[in-house]
Amino acid sequence: MSIPMPIYLNNSSNTPSIECTSGVPSLISGHIEILVGRDPNNRICMVVVFGPSNSGQIRHASSRYRVIEILAGGSSALVEWRLELGELIR
Repeated sequence: MSIPMPIYLNNSSNTPSIECTSGVPSLISGHIEILVGRDPNNRICMVVVFGPSNSGQIRHASSRYRVIEILAGGSSALVEWRLELGELIR
C-alpha cells in the first residue's frame, strides 16, 4: 500500500490536506514522523533522509492522519492529514 504523505515544512498553516491513497492504512488514524532534506538531484523537492546528511538542512516532519472514508471496496481511501510540526534540525 502506498500512502502519499504531504510534508509540511512551514508550520504556519494548520489547514488539513485531503489525499486519496492506493490501499487503506492498517490503522484508521495514526502518527508518522520522518526526517526530510533537499533532493540532491532536484533542489525544489524534499526527500526522506536515511542516516547522516552533509546538507545541514534536515527537517523533522511529523503529521497525523485519519481515514475519512474507505473507497472502491477497500482498494483506496480518502485520508485527512494534519501537520503536527516541521522544524529545522541543526
